[in-house]
Amino acid sequence: PRPSTPQHTHTFLALVEKGLTRELERAAAAQEAGTEAPSPARTGHQISLRTQLRQLADMQKEVTQLQRYTEAVQNFSDKLTKQLRARERENAALSGKLGDQQREAEEALHKLNSQLVETHAQLAEAVRSAAQSEARATSAQGAVRSLEDDLARSETQLGAMRTHLEQMLTLHERLTEAALGLGASDEAIGSLIDELDKRLGNTLVAGIADQLD
Repeated sequence: PRPSTPQHTHTFLALVEKGLTRELERAAAAQEAGTEAPSPARTGHQISLRTQLRQLADMQKEVTQLQRYTEAVQNFSDKLTKQLRARERENAALSGKLGDQQREAEEALHKLNSQLVETHAQLAEAVRSAAQSEARATSAQGAVRSLEDDLARSETQLGAMRTHLEQMLTLHERLTEAALGLGASDEAIGSLIDELDKRLGNTLVAGIADQLD
């Protein structure tokens, strides 16, 4: 089956790297044994294989980073959704006068959740497209130019995945605003933002923290 997740893509790239490495080792062994004489064409082919190995290593780093970001965003989304639902139940138990506001909040949350699901689907499609491009690259029968074109398309698609990830973070910011609208405590939301900041290892959530201040 074709890879459809960052983990599958990472495994797929590892298999491609293994095949290229095996080809380099075979060529080197053949030259040492004297069964294949060195030639400019063969040397150029080996240089091309090494270049492809470096490009695959860069793509593996991108996929690994994307996988970490996706997991961190998903964990943040799950925790935030859990906090919002718990707060909704508490508000409903405290007073029936909040019925209208509660329904409006549920509609807003449902809409945001729908947008989040759609964004996840777009991200999965982008990963599948990247995997398909990589599969086409492996069937190019060693044509260097064709492989370079496929790798360039894969890099563009990885950029699209990062854009989708930024859109997901924007949606989470709107979820935070919805939580404030429901009356969630600053401590509860602050702890969720701290947890996301710890997992991402950067300042992608600084904007949300500024709004809470």
